[in-house]
Amino acid sequence: MREGQLQEQVVLVTTMWDEVTEEVDSAREQGTCGFWRVMIALGSTTHHFERTTEPAWKIINSLSVPPLASRRQLQIHLEMVDEHLPLQRTAAGRSVLDTLNDLISSFKGIF
Repeated sequence: MREGQLQEQVVLVTTMWDEVTEEVDSAREQGTCGFWRVMIALGSTTHHFERTTEPAWKIINSLSVPPLASRRQLQIHLEMVDEHLPLQRTAAGRSVLDTLNDLISSFKGIF
């Protein structure tokens, strides 16, 4: 699978448009958040969800599901299903735990 192909399957959906200022609205629209900017550059798409069925169906209808034969298993699926690893021993689980431990360490002494 070529680089970026998985990002092209990611749909980034924003919510709460009726509760944000014009500044936030503009920043969201331009994808100024670092993570979003990278994902959009790699082919991810964005949609607004405005708490009604019309935009919800637009988002759902934009999703493309590849044929079963061409789907690639995610690493976490391989680790948990094929290797029978518990979540905390998967690469994703270890990454989350490492991040949480770093956050906890950074707050020690504050409380």
